[in-house]
Amino acid sequence: MEPISIVPQGLDFQDVRQNQAYSQTMTITNELNTAVALRIRPQNVDRFKVEPANVTIGAGERRDVSVTLRLVKPLARKKGGGPHKDTFHIKSDFFERNYNVLFTPLGTGDKENEGPAPPPRPTGRPPALPTASAERARSASQAPAPRARAPQPHRSSSLTRLPEQRRASSGDAGFDAAAQVRREFEALLAQQRAEQADEQRAGALRMEGLRVRLERMAAEAEEWRRVAGEGEQHRRRAHELGAQVREWDPPVLIGHVPSFLPY
Repeated sequence: MEPISIVPQGLDFQDVRQNQAYSQTMTITNELNTAVALRIRPQNVDRFKVEPANVTIGAGERRDVSVTLRLVKPLARKKGGGPHKDTFHIKSDFFERNYNVLFTPLGTGDKENEGPAPPPRPTGRPPALPTASAERARSASQAPAPRARAPQPHRSSSLTRLPEQRRASSGDAGFDAAAQVRREFEALLAQQRAEQADEQRAGALRMEGLRVRLERMAAEAEEWRRVAGEGEQHRRRAHELGAQVREWDPPVLIGHVPSFLPY
């Protein structure tokens, strides 16, 4: 899987006139699980304009990019005919991809696109008198020449036959870089999860220690309450015994009441 996918696979401008603007849109989809920042640069900045040229696409999201073509000067006739091609360079911090854009000027090879012919250069010699052979050649040159068959316009279906090597050259390096970023992200996530698990175990041990201390303190408080209750019972029993001794008041015990009995 490539880091990004682009629809359509390439752009094709047909019947392009000089000094007229033509716009088409390509849609870029981020196939990664993280956001990616892209820089889109055309091969020929005089002919093409890209908006936006710098774009950030979130994970799984897509963005539309407008491509505008304007021919500011005539193009030289292409050998063999057919459309012209420019390559767009789409770069990020982790991968790079090329994107092809085709365009066919209106009347390629005709005088309309080639511009005016330069005037003949003077030779400085008087013109020669016409002869019979020259007259025949001039008559033949003035005869209407058969009209050349215009080349067939390039169809967009040819874009579907792009070589696999052209896509692989830019996609393999980007895929390896994206896979490396994903592995580093997964390793960092696993480390954070391990640290969180260690913190949870340490917190559980601290809570268990606090629970044991509270149970011990509660047991000690209960023991103190039991001892205090027994002391209160002994004190009441001593008061009762003292009262009984005072009620008896025998002659023998007068003045010999034990000191531990309260008066």
